[in-house]
Amino acid sequence: IVLVADSVRPKDIGIYGNNENTRNIDSLFSDGAVFTNSFSQSNWTLPTFASMGTSLYASQHNVVDPNLYLKAIDRTIPTLAEVLKMNGFYNYAELTAKRSSPYLGHHRGFDHFMYKKTNVEDGNSMREQLRRAISILRNIKGVPMFIFLQIFDTHKPYIFDNNSLISKHLLVPQRIDYYSKMLKRKTLQSEELEYLKDRYFSKLYELDSELNELLSYVKDDNDTTLIMTSDHGESF
Repeated sequence: IVLVADSVRPKDIGIYGNNENTRNIDSLFSDGAVFTNSFSQSNWTLPTFASMGTSLYASQHNVVDPNLYLKAIDRTIPTLAEVLKMNGFYNYAELTAKRSSPYLGHHRGFDHFMYKKTNVEDGNSMREQLRRAISILRNIKGVPMFIFLQIFDTHKPYIFDNNSLISKHLLVPQRIDYYSKMLKRKTLQSEELEYLKDRYFSKLYELDSELNELLSYVKDDNDTTLIMTSDHGESF
């Protein structure tokens, strides 16, 4: 099992920060490897996804800059999913970042490839993704599996109900995305910052809880390979 975070606040995850925010994730990786000083050879999502799918540097696959042009992975380059499929794997992917959509070639080799871009207004697609993956694990037996999930909920901060206010924050008048945008240009008042942090930790707890069932299927299954990635998110 591989978990990859494009950018994350590591100290909020127990295996990095020695706290109890993520008990299920921490339990899974208590006997695994945690890399605290890793580097990406690409600085954003588009080339990174292409490199994960092809095992090539960005300078080799040349899928690099969506602001200038969009270039699909060259069809002469084999993808990870294609290689696994030739070796008997059932391949399942559900991705939500627009830099991983079928027109860029990321679908090649997958038996099931679902792409749906997540917007702030869509609510909680993370939970739906995890539950669909659980359904696949329950219903497809007897073949090795490769599952690739990409979660985008963290890109705009950790929202399960965009209009939800808990009682201690009833005096916060704006929606969460308003304060998220303010973070980029000014300092928030203490109650506004606490509101954002509350939404952030609620999302973190929710992820840890929802992952528990999925990971229970995968942890002791030598025939399943799972890669999960999370798009970057906001920082305080």
